[in-house]
Amino acid sequence: MDLELSDDIADRLQDPSDDPETALQRKNTAEVLRQGLAQLSPSHAEVVDLVYYHDKSVKEVAEITGISEATVKTRMFYARKKLAEFVQSLPSGAVH
Repeated sequence: MDLELSDDIADRLQDPSDDPETALQRKNTAEVLRQGLAQLSPSHAEVVDLVYYHDKSVKEVAEITGISEATVKTRMFYARKKLAEFVQSLPSGAVH
């Protein structure tokens, strides 16, 4: 499964009114998120990709993946938990 986590997403996260330091912080955050997503299982990464990067609802994700809405919610819960653990494991200052 290819996740659409390319540089164009990082570019979209940048606000043109951001100063250079803020833009760099946003880029660093996007990179940390990409690294965290790579730590997820394919099934967890798939639901995160569909919800956050493709703006799909829980119902739409269930229809697309062929799993129940409850399973989508469970996978989102564990994916967010795993991402939080990943971020907490980073050295201080790695995420702005």
